[in-house]
Amino acid sequence: MPRACWLLSLLLLAGCSADGPSTGASAGRPNILLILADDLGNNDLGAFGDGSAVTPHLDALAAAGVRFRRHYAQPSCRPARVELLTGKAASRVGVPPHFRGIGPEHVTLAEALRDGGYATAHIGKWHLGHGVGSAEPGSQGFDDWYGFLHALTTRYGSLARPAASYIDPWLQRAGQPPVQHKGHLTDLLTDAAIERIDRLGEGARPWFLNLWYFAPHNPVQAAPRFAGRFPDSPEGEYLSLLAQLDEAVGRLLQALADSGQLENTLLVFASDNGGVNRVRDSNKPFYGKKTTFYEGGIRTPLILSQAGRLAPMDIEQPVFIRDLMPTLLAYAGLPAVEDLDGLDLGPLLHGESLPRPPRVYWDIDIPEWGAYGVLDLQREQLGLGVEVQERASGENYFAPPRPATPREQTRIRDEYHQWQSSIRRVEVQSASGSQGSREYAGDSYRRTPGYGGWTLQLPVRTDRPYSRLVAQEQQLDIHLGGAQLALQIPGVELQSQLPGAGCQLLTVSAYYQWPARRVRDAEVHLRVYLDDELLASGRESLVSTVLEDSYAPTRVAADSGELLISNTYLDNNPTAHYRALTGGEAHCPP
Repeated sequence: MPRACWLLSLLLLAGCSADGPSTGASAGRPNILLILADDLGNNDLGAFGDGSAVTPHLDALAAAGVRFRRHYAQPSCRPARVELLTGKAASRVGVPPHFRGIGPEHVTLAEALRDGGYATAHIGKWHLGHGVGSAEPGSQGFDDWYGFLHALTTRYGSLARPAASYIDPWLQRAGQPPVQHKGHLTDLLTDAAIERIDRLGEGARPWFLNLWYFAPHNPVQAAPRFAGRFPDSPEGEYLSLLAQLDEAVGRLLQALADSGQLENTLLVFASDNGGVNRVRDSNKPFYGKKTTFYEGGIRTPLILSQAGRLAPMDIEQPVFIRDLMPTLLAYAGLPAVEDLDGLDLGPLLHGESLPRPPRVYWDIDIPEWGAYGVLDLQREQLGLGVEVQERASGENYFAPPRPATPREQTRIRDEYHQWQSSIRRVEVQSASGSQGSREYAGDSYRRTPGYGGWTLQLPVRTDRPYSRLVAQEQQLDIHLGGAQLALQIPGVELQSQLPGAGCQLLTVSAYYQWPARRVRDAEVHLRVYLDDELLASGRESLVSTVLEDSYAPTRVAADSGELLISNTYLDNNPTAHYRALTGGEAHCPP
């Protein structure tokens, strides 16, 4: 009997003891193996697509488990991983594509599980903080980790050239520099995961293993042993890489069975975004691809399986990658984390519904352009600004896009901007400082300039004596008064004359871009306003700028108004932005 068929039989036979869907908590806390594929689309699994992908082990896992047929992630890697680990909309943690990582104020899935008695480990790709020590896995709830911090293979701690490679990759362990390893990346990560499964199984605690593969992300490089299994073509090579990923999952299932841990382990398989569609239609039947907000860019497979605990079923209701954190905590019988956007999917396993908000949003923001998607669950419509996708006749997916009517464009834009205004504001806590000043703390990564969009707005009296107005140690310094302004933020030093007098709204808006490979192209865009008058603007290179991994409170002088920090870049109408987010006009103390 082929091994995939044997594993399916093992999973199904073990599952025969299940009387029906269960959250699993009543039978003790299960181990959790979470496998995340990279750029894997709906059609890249035989059990979800048209069958052209040969993935027998994943198909067996799907056949024995819960298949979420309408799972939405994100259009690209980082925001999907943020949502998975925090249970929050990515833009509440840092607006993609440029952000530091998950700030220390956000509780991660690994932290919540570790606090609940779990041993935790991360293996594979990270992509949630490169060069920011406080954003690495060891600071996010993982007892140990092994893999690579960026999406791209690293050498000597910096991004490598030429392009990334699956062959002989550079990997590192917690607290150690990257070391080149002989072999194929997928095999090396699987070997490490199996070794960790065996070791964790010897302990007394339940465990959580977060295994994030690179496959089938470009470059398409399968191990030589897969040569000849598929046609000698770009698509054939891609199918080989999928087959190798499937083989890896089979090895993991076998390791769990051999160590007697299979029945007590919840297996989760997901993908961060749709496929790139360069050599095949990875997202069939969905329209769109990775980096787009079309359904093919954000709708991916999701499987939950545990022998004897979860009965096989298909769930057609919309679910989201941000739902995994609350779902897994509930499944493990642990307390819920407050203030999450995701929902526990447990009720769906019992045929119940979930109290979803009527709309779900995604967005991305860079100076030259921004994009967003609005999924209207009541209208069954995916709005993309000037286009919409609607449910295809008789199908549980959206048809190709059509132009939005002017009324639809207005509605979609207004709905998005209302959500955007609420989510881009950085929530801070205020406390009294020395000499009547105020100190603002909280949301450290978003509050501090250096990544992506960052705007500080503060009502000030420009005729005040020249003195320090705002300061954040190692990050930010603004002196203002006597018709003079001096500003220092990472990568920028500026001095300017101030027109007018009295209470006016000072706006400092910056956007930091850090290209992954073309370091020489790193730059910051800056605009400084007084009320709606532009005082200064320009771009500065960040080639020689080193960001400090330090997040002291932001101190503000006593004679200023209400501070507003938001993760956006303003190229016009700063006073309107301030009113929209604070609900009032700029006001200075008497």
